[in-house]
Amino acid sequence: GGAIIGAFLPSMILGTGEITREIRARKPFDEEGKPFSAPGTAIRGGIIMGALDTLSMAVGLRGLAPKLFKNSAMFRENVDKVVAEAVERGVRPSVVKTAISHAMYGAIAEGSVEVLQEQVADWEAENATDIASPEGELSGRLFETFVIGGLGGTGFGTIGGLTEGNILQKNYDAQIE
Repeated sequence: GGAIIGAFLPSMILGTGEITREIRARKPFDEEGKPFSAPGTAIRGGIIMGALDTLSMAVGLRGLAPKLFKNSAMFRENVDKVVAEAVERGVRPSVVKTAISHAMYGAIAEGSVEVLQEQVADWEAENATDIASPEGELSGRLFETFVIGGLGGTGFGTIGGLTEGNILQKNYDAQIE
């Protein structure tokens, strides 16, 4: 329970702030000239964003990457190339393959969650202000968000994959002896 709350709260608070900024960027003042705010909308969106982050960490999107890349010759060739180069440097193939698969899962999962969060922020701001994003701006932001989230997910996925790969290899080596 504590880990879930610890993961959820910071993300919810950051999401609430992000939505508040988006609302204020679209409608700085109300009809009376007072600063416009929609705290309930911002909190609701922050809760959704926090839940998305927490869910992605708890469940992940592990079933998606294999389906996307399973039959891709280009993907297999690039993975084989990376594995061959790492093996030449003394890394075991199983460790490299585990790291690559985790990096892909991490990139897709984190990029997708970031896109969903960006869409939530845009949707909440539009509902609060009745002002839509400028034409074409949202799609550009969603692409950038996916790329940046994917880069972050790749790093964490690679680290996790290397760790898991080394543990699996050590367990395998111990059984062989």
